[in-house]
Amino acid sequence: MLSKLKILALLLLVGLLATALPMVMTPDTTSADSTGLTSPTANGAFIGNGFEVTPSAAYADAGLTAQNIDGNGDSHLYYNYGFNIPAGATIKGIEVRLDWYLDSDNGTNGMSVDLSWNGGLNWTTAQPDYVETTTEHTAILGGPADSWNRAWNPNEFSNANFRVRVTCTSDDPARDFYLDWVPVNIYYAPVAWLEVTGNSSMPAGGSNQLTVTARDNEGNVAVNYSGSKSLTFSGPGIAPGQQIPTIGGVPVGNSISLTFADGVSTATLIAYRAETTNVDVSGGTINSYGNTAYDLDLTVNPAAASRLEVIGTATMTAGATNGLTITAKDTYSNTDTNYTGLKALNFSGPGTAPGGQIPTVNLV
Repeated sequence: MLSKLKILALLLLVGLLATALPMVMTPDTTSADSTGLTSPTANGAFIGNGFEVTPSAAYADAGLTAQNIDGNGDSHLYYNYGFNIPAGATIKGIEVRLDWYLDSDNGTNGMSVDLSWNGGLNWTTAQPDYVETTTEHTAILGGPADSWNRAWNPNEFSNANFRVRVTCTSDDPARDFYLDWVPVNIYYAPVAWLEVTGNSSMPAGGSNQLTVTARDNEGNVAVNYSGSKSLTFSGPGIAPGQQIPTIGGVPVGNSISLTFADGVSTATLIAYRAETTNVDVSGGTINSYGNTAYDLDLTVNPAAASRLEVIGTATMTAGATNGLTITAKDTYSNTDTNYTGLKALNFSGPGTAPGGQIPTVNLV
């Protein structure tokens, strides 16, 4: 029998496991990727003398500080973050971290950040932190779903374009500000697949306008997927009459250049083979093959019959029978399956025998 002490120890262990397991087993449901906290590698004063003492100390979380002495109204730029964001990715949010403190919490003091996407020509609305401490604290401005009230393009995070402006405010002109670190984390959804849509049926020889849409890994249109892209389509085959299907005038299976705007492009398919097929597209690392919902399920119907074809045994004995098959074909040699019902036909060819016997088809 267990002693009371052992029972208490067992209950304590069960309680600890019950507390720990949810933390261990809770999955990360965030679908957007991120750059992680990334440090700047360049800086410069913007208004006043900015952080005039060791401004580069804010490049790392190392305990050293950039110092703005008597700093009310001064602002400083940090940039050259060296982000690596995939082309076409959808920017979901921007997070700026400030590790900072004051020499004194007397009066009203704050530190704010605004962002530029074009080298400092234009700026977002600033986001402030008014927490006043004389020991270092961390302020998080923005976040995974905060785009700072604008739509961003991955190109705007290049070293030439992206700027972080840190501004110090106080009602005490003698206030000193200390900044330990100013990293930035960009949350983005990369382009994950291409989607092909269009009419689900078309006649052979007809045209079908296809729409190709780039989508990010959350299923949203990847609006930053733009410009000229090299794509290859597959699906429609060569007709029995050897006519080759084309998209945008380029044979299916060959590379074609399409221009995307806001994640969308269009092209015209001309197909000749009567068939049921799937129209897929590949753009290198992204394509429509990953899910049947991404491609276009297409039925190409035969065009209207343009001729009749007669086949049978090539040789026969006089007076014998020969089973003939008459097939309605369209211009592209597809069988016109819609050519049905009773038809009045006239045959020609075989002549009257020397003995006066007249050739017949179905006794006519």
